Amino acid sequence: MDQKRETRDKVLEWAKGLVILKHPFELAWMLVIEWADVADLGQLDPNILRQYVKFFGNKGKRTTGLAYALEAFLESPLSPFPPIEEDEEDDKKKKGKKDDETKEGEKPDESKSEEKAEEEAEDEPVEEDDEPASDPILRRLHQALEHGKTSAMVHRIAAMYFLSVNEYESAVDACRASTAIMRNNVNATGLKFQKIKDAFSVVLGNALVHYQSPKHHPEAKKLFEDVLTRNDSYGSALVGLGLILEEQQDYDGALEFLEKALENNGDDVKIRSEVAWVKVLMERFEEGLEELESCLELVTGKDAASRDLRAQILWRIGQGLWNSDVEGRGDPDGARAFFVKAIQQNQNYAPAYTSLGIFFADVNGDIDRANKCFQKAFELSAGEVEAAERLARNFAESREWELVEIVARRVAQAEKKRSIPGKGVSWPQAAIGVVELNAHNHQLAIQAFQAALRVSPDDFHSWVGLGEAYVGSGRYIAALKVFEQAQKLDPDNWFAKYMAADVHKALGDFDEAVAGYRAVLQIRGEEFGVLMSLAETLVQAASQFVVSGQLNDMVDVTRELFEVAPKIIKVRPDAFNLWKAVGDACVAFSWYKRKAAAFPVQDVQSILMEDFDTKEYEIISDVDEIGKDVVENLHDYPDTEWPLRAAVLAYKRGLYASADDRHAHAVAWYNLGTAEYRLYSTSKPPRTEESKYRSAAIQCFKRAIKLEPGNNEFWNALGTATAEISARVSQHALCRSLHINERNPLTWTNLGTLYLMNNDLDLAHEAFKRAQSADPEYAHAWVGQGIVSLLNGLTGEALDLFEHAYQIAHSDTIIVNRQFATSTFDHISVLFAPTPFAALIDPLLALSRLEDKTGNDTAVLRLHALFAERAEDFATAIAKLEKVCEIVEGEYETSEADEDLVKFCQAKSDLARNYLGNKDFEQAIEHASMALELSEDNDQLKICRLSAHVTAGVAHFRLGQTDESLELFKKALDESKDDPEIIVLLAQMLYAKGGENEKEVAEQQLFEVIEAHPDHTPSALLLGAFGVLEGKEEIIEAIQEDLEAQMHSDKISPFIYNQIKLLLDAVKVINGEELYEPAENDTAKVFQKHSTDQAWRSLPRAGDEVDTTFEWKYLPKEDTEGAEGAGNSKGSGLVDGWCIPNDLTTVDKLGWRGGKEGWVDIKKALTEVK
Repeated sequence: MDQKRETRDKVLEWAKGLVILKHPFELAWMLVIEWADVADLGQLDPNILRQYVKFFGNKGKRTTGLAYALEAFLESPLSPFPPIEEDEEDDKKKKGKKDDETKEGEKPDESKSEEKAEEEAEDEPVEEDDEPASDPILRRLHQALEHGKTSAMVHRIAAMYFLSVNEYESAVDACRASTAIMRNNVNATGLKFQKIKDAFSVVLGNALVHYQSPKHHPEAKKLFEDVLTRNDSYGSALVGLGLILEEQQDYDGALEFLEKALENNGDDVKIRSEVAWVKVLMERFEEGLEELESCLELVTGKDAASRDLRAQILWRIGQGLWNSDVEGRGDPDGARAFFVKAIQQNQNYAPAYTSLGIFFADVNGDIDRANKCFQKAFELSAGEVEAAERLARNFAESREWELVEIVARRVAQAEKKRSIPGKGVSWPQAAIGVVELNAHNHQLAIQAFQAALRVSPDDFHSWVGLGEAYVGSGRYIAALKVFEQAQKLDPDNWFAKYMAADVHKALGDFDEAVAGYRAVLQIRGEEFGVLMSLAETLVQAASQFVVSGQLNDMVDVTRELFEVAPKIIKVRPDAFNLWKAVGDACVAFSWYKRKAAAFPVQDVQSILMEDFDTKEYEIISDVDEIGKDVVENLHDYPDTEWPLRAAVLAYKRGLYASADDRHAHAVAWYNLGTAEYRLYSTSKPPRTEESKYRSAAIQCFKRAIKLEPGNNEFWNALGTATAEISARVSQHALCRSLHINERNPLTWTNLGTLYLMNNDLDLAHEAFKRAQSADPEYAHAWVGQGIVSLLNGLTGEALDLFEHAYQIAHSDTIIVNRQFATSTFDHISVLFAPTPFAALIDPLLALSRLEDKTGNDTAVLRLHALFAERAEDFATAIAKLEKVCEIVEGEYETSEADEDLVKFCQAKSDLARNYLGNKDFEQAIEHASMALELSEDNDQLKICRLSAHVTAGVAHFRLGQTDESLELFKKALDESKDDPEIIVLLAQMLYAKGGENEKEVAEQQLFEVIEAHPDHTPSALLLGAFGVLEGKEEIIEAIQEDLEAQMHSDKISPFIYNQIKLLLDAVKVINGEELYEPAENDTAKVFQKHSTDQAWRSLPRAGDEVDTTFEWKYLPKEDTEGAEGAGNSKGSGLVDGWCIPNDLTTVDKLGWRGGKEGWVDIKKALTEVK
C-alpha cells in the first residue's frame, strides 16, 4: 500500500507539473481534474478547466467526454466562474447571444392587464406535449456521457445540470451510474474521494425527492442523513431533508432543517422562501406571508431563473391568502391577483394556472374558464394532480373514458407530482382502475387499484373498485375481504354493503346476501337496484332449495319475495326483472304440490292487479284461456294450479315490461312458454283439455325464436313441446339447437327421449351417450340409458344406471327418483330373500322427495307404502294406503272406470296386509274381504285376490280361527292352480295345527310339489325341516342328496345356499358327523360360491377341531349377515336362522307384504325340541 501511495503521489505530482507547464498531454490534465476531491466544483481552478477545454475542446480534436462536459459546465448557469475575454469574432458572437438573452430576460410589462393574462390562460389549447426546445448544453452533456462513460467528473456535471433543469430521471440515472465508476477509481488509486461521493449522494437525494414522489423518499432521506453524519452543515442535504419532511407534512421537522440550512447560507433566497412557505403551510400565515414578500423584493434578476423564482413566490403568496382568508377568496385584489401576477412573470408556471382554475370553479362558478386553466396547467406539467383530477372528473361525468385514461396515465407517469397538502395522490391509479374496469380488463384494474391503495391505504373508493375488479375476475373470497375493509373505513356507506351482498349471492350464500340487502335497505329504503337484487336473490334461493329438496325453506323465501314485490312496483312497476322474478317464484312453488294450499294466492293476486290494466293479460288468451278473468278469480281454481297460473300471468306482464328490449322480450316469450308447457306436462293424462297449454307454449317459443334465432335454449324448448305432435318438427328444432351448441347435455337427452318415444333404441342410445360425454354428471342422460337397457331386457344393467343417476342427481329430478324407486322395487320383488333395511333407505328417501313434488299421486303413495311395509314401518304404510283408497274411491265415484276399481282393490289388499303386519287382525280381515268381494271375476286382480286370501287366512289363524284359515288357504290353492309357494304356506299351517293326520297331509303335499317341481328348493327345505324335527330318517335321506346337489348349482342365490348349508349342518349334528369339511373342500367352495360370505368365513376354521357334543334346544343359529342379513331378519321361517320360506318372503314373490309376526307361534311350535 505504501508503495502504491508513493507511486500515486509521484504520478499526480508529475501530472500537476505538466499542467503548470501547460503541456497538452491529456492524461495529465484528466488526472488533475478527476482526482480533485472537492465538495463544490467552484473549488476547482477555473484556469485549468478553461485551458483543458482550449487544448482538447477544439472541433475535431476531442478525444474524451470530459471536454464536452467542462465546456457545457462553464457555459451553464451552474458555473460560479466569471466569463473570460474572448477574441473579437467570438466576442461578437457572444455579444449577439447576450443581446438575445437580454431580450428574453426583459422584465415583463407590468402594465399588462390581469384580464390579458387570464385570457392567455384560457385561450391555450389542450395539446400533447411538444418536443422540448433544443438546449445546446443538454445536447453537449448527452454527448459527454456517451464518450465519457468512465469519467466521474462527466457524470457529476451531467447530474447537477439535469437536476437544475428538473430532468430528475436523467439525474438519477447519472448518479447511479457513477457508483461503479467511483468504486473503480477508489480501487485504482487508493483515494477515498469522500467529498465527491457525498456530492453524488446529495444530487441523487435531491433528484429522488422529486422523481416519482414520494416513492423514493426513504432512499433519499437515508442518503442525506448519511452525508450529514460527516458534515452536519451540508446545505443541500439539509434542504433535501427539509423538502422530504415538508412533503410528509412534518412541517416542524422541515422548518428545523431549512432554518439550519439558512443559517449556513443566509443569502440564498430559495432557502429563505422555502422557510417562509413552510410557515404558511403551518398556518403561521402572517409571518410566512411577510417573509415571502420580503423574499420577493430580494429577487431582482432579469434572467429566466429569477423570473421563475418570482412566479413561485407570487403564487405562494396567493396560496397563503387563499388559505388564510376563506371568506375573502372572491376579492379581485386578493389571491386571484397574485395568481395572475405569477402567470405574468412566467407564463409556463403550471401551479398558478391550477390555482386560478380552482378560483374560477369554486368562487366564480365559471366551469368553462376553470377547465381552460386546468387544461393549460396539465399541458405545462402532468404532475399538476389537482388540475388533472378535476379534468378527469369532468371527462368521467361525460363518460369519455379514453380521455380519463390519458389524463390518469400521464399523471401516474409524471416524475414530480404536486397536490394539495394533506391530499394523497392515489386517484390517477384509481382512475386507471376504473377505466380498465369499464373495459373488463379486470387483472389490470386490480393492479391499478392496488397501486392506488399503496399510496392511500384509506381510500374508500379504491377499496370498492378493487373489490369490483376481484368480482369481475371471479375471485369472490378476496372481494369479500376487500368489501369488509371498505365497510370498516366507512361504516355508513351503503354501496360497500351492497357489493358484499352481491358477492355472497354469487357464492350461493343466499342467507348472507339477503341479510346484506336488508341492511342496505335500512339506509336506502326505496333503492330500486337493491330491492331488485334482493328479489332476484330470493328467487335464486328458492330455486336452490327446490334443487336440494328444502321445500319448506323454498316456501319461506318465496313468501318474502311476494312481500318485496309491492315495494318494487311502487318504484318501477314496468321493470321486466320484477315480473320475471315473480313468475320464477311461482314456478318454484309449483314443485311443492304437497303444500300447494300454502301458496299465498291473495298476495300474488294483489301483486298482479296492482298498477296495471288487467285487459293486458289477454295476450294469447284465445289459446290458453288465461286472461283477466283468471287474475280476478285465481282463488277459484284448484290449489295445485294456483302457482303455475300465477306464473303465466306474471310472465305476460313481463311481456309488456320488455317491449323496448328485443333480448328481454324474447326471454319473456320463452318464460311464458315454459310456464304454459309446465301447466300441460303436470296435468293428468289424457290431457285432452290441457293441450291448449301446449299449443300456447309452442306459439310462445316460436315468437322467442323469431326475436332471437341464435338461442339454443329456445330451439330446445320448441323441440320438447312439439315431440308428441310432430317427431319431424321436434327433431329439426333439437338438431338446430345442437347446431348452435353441440355440448348441451339437455338437448342431447331430449333428442334421445324423442327417439325413445318413436321406438328407435339405437339412435336413443347414441344420443344419450353424447349427452353423457358432454356432461357425465347430468343424471337424465343416465336415466335415458337405463330406459334403453330396460327396453332391451337388461334389467340388471338398467337398475345400475338408475342407481347411478340417483347418486349424482339433485333431489328435484322427478324422473330420476321415480325410475330409481320403481326399478329397485321391481328388483327386490323377485328376490326370495328378505331385503336388508339398508337397501331400503335410498328408495324411501327418493319416494319422500318424489311425494313432495307430485302431491297426491296415487302411484307414488302406493309405492312408498310398499317400501315402508318392507321396512316394517306399517303405520306409515297404512296412512299412505288409506289416503290412496280415499283418492281412488273419489275418482271411481266420479268416473266408475274399471281402472280406478283395480287401483282400489290393490290398495285394499295392500292395506289388509299392513294391518296384519301391525297385528290389527280384524282390520286385516275386513280390508282383505272387501278386496276379495270387489275383485271377484276380474282377471286383472288374480295376484291381488291371492294376496287377500293369504292375508285373511293368516289373520284368522292369529285369531285362533284355524278352520277359517285353512279354508282361505284352500281357496288360494284353487285360484293359484296349486302354486308351490301357496302349498308351502299351507303345509306350514297344517304342521302347525299339530295333528298327526295334518302332518302327514303336509308331508304328502310337499312330496307332490317336489315331484312336480324338482327345482323348487323352498319345498325341499321345509320337508327337510319336518324330517329333522320329527326324526324321520327316510325323509332326510330322500332330500339330502337333492339339497347337496342344489348347493353347487349356479341358479340358487347366496341366501338359499346358506339355508341349505344350515339344514345340512343340522343333519350332521344329529348324526354325530363332522360339522365342517376339509380345508380343500372349503377352498373349492370359495371358487364355487365366491359371492357368499359363508364360503369365505369357513376358510379360517378349516382343520380346527370342533366339539360336536353340545346340547341344544333350538337348531343352531348361523350369522348370515353376508347373505343379505337374512339370519337376523325377524321374518325368518320355521327355524330362526334358517329362513325357510315364511309368510312374508313367500308372499313377497306373489306381491304380498307383511304378516310375518303371525308366524311366531308356528316357529315356536316347530322349533321347540325336547
